Amino acid sequence: MITLPIEEEMIVRATAYVDSRKIGRRKTFNGNRTNQVVGITGELMVAELLGMQLPENHEFDGGWDFSINGKQIDVKTVGRTSVAKPEYHSNVIEAQIHFKATHFLFCSLNKPKRELTICGFISKEDFLAKSTFYRKGDTFTRTNGETMTLNAAGYFILNKDLIQINSIAELKELLIFN
Repeated sequence: MITLPIEEEMIVRATAYVDSRKIGRRKTFNGNRTNQVVGITGELMVAELLGMQLPENHEFDGGWDFSINGKQIDVKTVGRTSVAKPEYHSNVIEAQIHFKATHFLFCSLNKPKRELTICGFISKEDFLAKSTFYRKGDTFTRTNGETMTLNAAGYFILNKDLIQINSIAELKELLIFN
């Protein structure tokens, strides 16, 4: 996993991006403004690492954020109050699984520490094979024993089951050459 500091300017950019667009236009479970800022922060930071930019248009992106070497990559970022660990879960909600992304890059944003961790990468095909599906209303047990009732159906995978990335160079090589 790669952990990077989040500069205040990045939060300002992400907030402005969310506020200037009507993002989150799915039929259900769009996330609140805070969730959207967390997601866009992850996308902006990954874009910066890759020397890319997010689209400036206001249209639906098809369910992916970057197209690299024939891969349509969706960056999925979850906000946390702790450091991301291999035994933590990453997820995709059911309403998004049919979108055109071919790969997922999972990130975790540690709010108190203002750090972004790139947890791993996986093809959608492998994700569906390795993840566990939970219905809306199911009780999900976290690795620390805490439980939560899910507000939306979705697919959950352990970070340790993702392709691990340990450096920015590895991330670029994985996205560009594999």
